[in-house]
Amino acid sequence: MEQIQSLLESVIALMPGANIEQLSSIIQGIYAISSGGVTQTNIGRYSEVSTRSVNRFMSYDISWSQVYVAQLKWYFGSKIGVYLLAIDETVEDKAGKHTHKLGYFFCSKAKKPIKSVSIAVMSVISVNQRKSYVVDYEQLEQDKEKAAANKAAKAADKSKKGTKKGPKSVKEEGSAKGVEEVTEKNKGGRPKGSTGKAKEKTETVGFKALELLLKRLLPMLVQIGISPCYLVGDGAYGNLTGCLIAREQNLHLISKLHYNTVLFHLPKKGSKKRKYGDRVNLSDLGNLEKEPLAIEIERREDEDGILTCFQIKAVRTQHIDCTINVVVVQYLCLKTKKCSYCLLFSTDLELSGDNLVDYYALRFQIEFNFRDAKEFFGLSDFKSIKEIQVTNSIGMAFFMVNLSYILLALTKEALQVEVLSIHDVKAHFRAVFYAERLKNSPDFSVPSFSDPKSIAFLANLGAVNLGKIIKKTKKAA
Repeated sequence: MEQIQSLLESVIALMPGANIEQLSSIIQGIYAISSGGVTQTNIGRYSEVSTRSVNRFMSYDISWSQVYVAQLKWYFGSKIGVYLLAIDETVEDKAGKHTHKLGYFFCSKAKKPIKSVSIAVMSVISVNQRKSYVVDYEQLEQDKEKAAANKAAKAADKSKKGTKKGPKSVKEEGSAKGVEEVTEKNKGGRPKGSTGKAKEKTETVGFKALELLLKRLLPMLVQIGISPCYLVGDGAYGNLTGCLIAREQNLHLISKLHYNTVLFHLPKKGSKKRKYGDRVNLSDLGNLEKEPLAIEIERREDEDGILTCFQIKAVRTQHIDCTINVVVVQYLCLKTKKCSYCLLFSTDLELSGDNLVDYYALRFQIEFNFRDAKEFFGLSDFKSIKEIQVTNSIGMAFFMVNLSYILLALTKEALQVEVLSIHDVKAHFRAVFYAERLKNSPDFSVPSFSDPKSIAFLANLGAVNLGKIIKKTKKAA
């Protein structure tokens, strides 16, 4: 397509050393790969350039954040819309010992730390399109201090299990009683007369990456006319540090609290010394007379249970030192008579409950970026170990995800269809690859196979939705 060629011409200037023919051939090769994974060797097999040229491209110093922003600038242009920033981390297991920033990171799928690389990814979510586009990423490094502490704790546990406990002596019993007497006298809590300390940010690897991404990315987005007001993250960012980092960049945080978080109303007027008011009783939210500040925004009933959403616009918690806007999603199971909760919150006190729930639901679009990058574009396949090659392999995977979303949107608009997937795009490019190979074969001399209809026939062999479109065009003809 001419439009995609125009997009590549606007991006190639940000890839020093590369040229438009090399980039186009690599993209076509990635799309055409049918098996074996998206590795540099496999890209060379399915593209017009050699494997050596692919290796050379992966060694260029490319600023992928500028490339992603240029993609959005070309595609969105001057379109007016509501945009969100989403942040999340993805983990991909890797073998060997020498991959750049390889370490042990927690994997939610395996439910334990695994040998892998971890990537903090930031994306722009278009609320109108309900689509997420990757705009920057940062590869995380394992926290060595935390790893050493965990290792020491495990060693201590093993040593305790190995030692046998014998009968206590008289001296040990007396010392134990003395410890109990001391702990009873010195109970927990703030010592009398001490003042409260200002709460500060937690300096972890993930939050350092978040701060770096925001500082690097926001000025570039403002230059192309995208000014997001909200930063959306999962429960890992729903704490004081996430709120402070977002407010430093003039953003409001939308995230999730832990299900057992205690909520408090604001203190009544006149009580200056009190920081917290009455406790919010979540079990009484169904009765609005007991919680007059709770506003019901949604209610759905079915055979299994009742889902109700309540909004309380001004509450406080003990671990976030600011007033927050909370939506309580309450589900009552009619069979077990048990009630479960989900607490969504925002630092924007004027945000409506409907939009808060909708914006947090859109956060999941970044998970589709991870899925497509791993399944189709080599995020789980690359064999590189050096820093530049690993960075470019990750960057190229997310570049292809953005390009595919743009290509699908333009194709849907041109063909006036509603359903198309990346499988269909890959099937088309694979058909072009087969047709070129057949045409250049010495034993093949039928010119009809270079016709677009023949290419569409070959594409239909591996397509999901493309066959329906071909049938529609035949009927229309």
